[in-house]
Amino acid sequence: MLMSHGYAGEFLDAIADAELFSFLRRFGRNTNAFLLSYGGYRWFRIVAPPGLIGYVQRGRTLVVAGDPLCAPDDAAAVLAAFARAVGPQRRIALILVSAWLIPTLRSLGYGTIRVGSDPVFALARWAPRGNQAKGVRNPTNRARRAGVVITAYQVGAPPDTRFADALRACTAAWLRTRRALPLRFLTDCRPLAHAAARRYFLAHHEDRLVGFVACSPIYGRDGWYLEDVIRHPDAPYGVAELLITGALAALRAEGATMATLGIAPLVEPDPTRCPPTRRLASQLFRLAAAPFYNIRGLARFKTKFAPSWWEPVYVASLPARLTPGVLLDILGAFPPGGLIGLVRGQILRALRSGNADGSSDARQWRGVRRPTGATRYRRCTPHPRHRSYTRVDRAAPRLRSTRRQ
Repeated sequence: MLMSHGYAGEFLDAIADAELFSFLRRFGRNTNAFLLSYGGYRWFRIVAPPGLIGYVQRGRTLVVAGDPLCAPDDAAAVLAAFARAVGPQRRIALILVSAWLIPTLRSLGYGTIRVGSDPVFALARWAPRGNQAKGVRNPTNRARRAGVVITAYQVGAPPDTRFADALRACTAAWLRTRRALPLRFLTDCRPLAHAAARRYFLAHHEDRLVGFVACSPIYGRDGWYLEDVIRHPDAPYGVAELLITGALAALRAEGATMATLGIAPLVEPDPTRCPPTRRLASQLFRLAAAPFYNIRGLARFKTKFAPSWWEPVYVASLPARLTPGVLLDILGAFPPGGLIGLVRGQILRALRSGNADGSSDARQWRGVRRPTGATRYRRCTPHPRHRSYTRVDRAAPRLRSTRRQ
């Protein structure tokens, strides 16, 4: 049942940046709270106790982006006032909700479901070694040997024009190789938004920008969200790994408490404790999302950095039952043009990236760049008792056949 609180609030079409950042600095504990500053949201504000909710309306559903910006002890009052102002004719959905808010939401009658996990790095003690670090050790060593240099950059006001142009060019080249389209709150890429409040780490190779990390502050936890990890398609192997490890080390030296790479959808740190129905639903969602989002690849990439722990991330809905209508409203709330625009855009993107024979380049879709000079093997006979391969040596144009019994 919905708890009763005697607080009232007001709906706003826009809010000043100064007021929004005041709320973010006081109450921004959610990993994605800073993304509210990118615009495109409507607002519900309550004065006493102070609280702010950013949302997008889609159909009959108000989709709230992250946690309400308020003190933890005031969350029940702020959410109850919001539900009362919305009224029973409309539905409420909160996406990417932090674990601390779940008991409060359940007490207010919300239904909740876990949709992924955030990898969190406790910077004071994060120092993976041995087998724990083997997934990043080889790529970072190769990038260093190739001459890649990581530097920190502090944006002035206004930002330097050459810096901004270089970041835009690198981002545009990277986006052309991506499978996912921008989804504003979920996968949008705006590395120069509110640049003065962010931290940047740049990767240069032979005096050319080949990648960067744009970090957004998590004010309420004295931490940083490594939000945009951008690697130019022509960058040397291991640039992304070197950027992330370099950024984490620099943020630790500056005194930050924690950092995160953002949500890994459908990741369960302990799959044995996951209910069978949720495992089945996760598998079905992975299959449905495959044309739009490389969920498995993203999870593997974030896991290899050996996070200190994983924090669960939820979706909550009121009424408690997450109906197909609410789910479609959530999926259609953030893409430009809604869900139909997302599907249409993805189809056009696939057609544009196809080769002359209509097939797509698998390495481009996966975002994988093989090291220069690497040896590749190609299967050349299907005989069940013998596996034959043709070795392709990039340094020599001739092909040599080798057979393994």
